[in-house]
Amino acid sequence: MATVCRALSLESILALFTGVLLEKQIVVICPNLGVLSAIVLSIIPMIRPFQWQSLLLPVLPRKLIDFIDAPVPFIAGIQHKPPDIKMKASSLVRINVQKDQVKANLLPQLPRYKDLVSDLSPIHARLSCENALAKKHPMYKCNEVQVLIFVYYVECGSILFGSHYFFIEKKVLPPDPVHVQQICLYSMFVVFKVKMVLVWLILQAKASCQFLNVLRTYLESLCSELRYHTITNVQSDNDRVSLLLKDSFIDSFPSKDRPFMKLFVETQMFSVLSDSRLAAFENEHTQGFASAGDQNMNFD
Repeated sequence: MATVCRALSLESILALFTGVLLEKQIVVICPNLGVLSAIVLSIIPMIRPFQWQSLLLPVLPRKLIDFIDAPVPFIAGIQHKPPDIKMKASSLVRINVQKDQVKANLLPQLPRYKDLVSDLSPIHARLSCENALAKKHPMYKCNEVQVLIFVYYVECGSILFGSHYFFIEKKVLPPDPVHVQQICLYSMFVVFKVKMVLVWLILQAKASCQFLNVLRTYLESLCSELRYHTITNVQSDNDRVSLLLKDSFIDSFPSKDRPFMKLFVETQMFSVLSDSRLAAFENEHTQGFASAGDQNMNFD
């Protein structure tokens, strides 16, 4: 999530979020493979408790670029924009990471959009790290050489510190106070740098969890009233079947939020979750009925 928030503005993230919830055909374009795969894979935790029901391809090879013509919902990451992508634009949601730009046909606004932006803005600001140090050394641009250098310094510090004390204890080297002090200072510096990195990573992980928790609470709120818009039929064999009254459920939202909800309730993601929730309601009712029957039998 930290990588996603540094690469995209909150507005772009929520546009991507909207397209995913409505099961659109989504193409993420970014030449950096690390950033590209991070953005595509971040969608999985972002939409919980819902689950993506169609194809998800973090990196689509150039040889398979024609796959974006498929008439099914998908999320695909590509490194370079195809020359004929404008011809396919009518059915695609395109996220250009380098330009921080989302292009798509009109997407309905998320319900309670302003409240969601208000809750996410301070967390997004922490994750995007809008300061001079972060802009100079962004996390998602860390390359293998930087990682190897960091590991080298850590290993050098620990090896020098440990080996010198080993030789001093074995009386191979004289306990030179100045030499030992230099090694101690260097080792303390390495440990301090490592601790700073660890603290930074912990803060980023905490903020990422907060970001995802806000999204999950938001999505849970969209389906929190399902129970009150269902009817239950009892079959001849006493099986209970619950059905969601979609029109009633949609009408429970303010009029400005209904364009999104009308499309959302028709998605496969929503159907899978609502069916599982309705089944849980049926089980609760059946268990409650059985418990009441047991109590009556005990009373008798």
